[in-house]
Amino acid sequence: IRFIVTTNYDRLLETTLESLRRFPIRIVDNDHIGRTGYRDGLYVIKFHGDAEEGDVVVSRDDYDAFFHQRPAMASLLEGLLLNQTFFFVGYSLRDPNYRQIYSKIDLMLRSSKRPAFATTLDQTKAHVAAQYRRKQMRLIELGVDQPPDGENSRRLIVFLDRLAEEV
Repeated sequence: IRFIVTTNYDRLLETTLESLRRFPIRIVDNDHIGRTGYRDGLYVIKFHGDAEEGDVVVSRDDYDAFFHQRPAMASLLEGLLLNQTFFFVGYSLRDPNYRQIYSKIDLMLRSSKRPAFATTLDQTKAHVAAQYRRKQMRLIELGVDQPPDGENSRRLIVFLDRLAEEV
């Protein structure tokens, strides 16, 4: 993994990676995009900003102004979606900025774009799954019933452990 894209504002990812002796290069705003050109390195791209730096995307107005205020971040995500296989974990595919970018790529490339994978804890209706498949997105259902509290987290951890074993 070379790129981790997150909409989280905290530094949990960076702290965890550093404890694993992987020292990420943080990409927080438009001015940082040039740092992603190095072949080596692990990049944590904070798509919606960082709480400690104060400039975050939170409100509806922030989402609406995203492409005007963060054009390089949007272009970086477009480029990554064009050239990398994505695996979405714990991410809402309903995020308006993501949907707009992914739809643009879908219209440009149709069936020739790279596949993507996303975990979901909800049961996916057949027509919704078919819509995602047409966009080269494969949904991985981790639990389709209503589990007790904490069970979704356990299912996700078990899934990631199995995935790590396979890789």
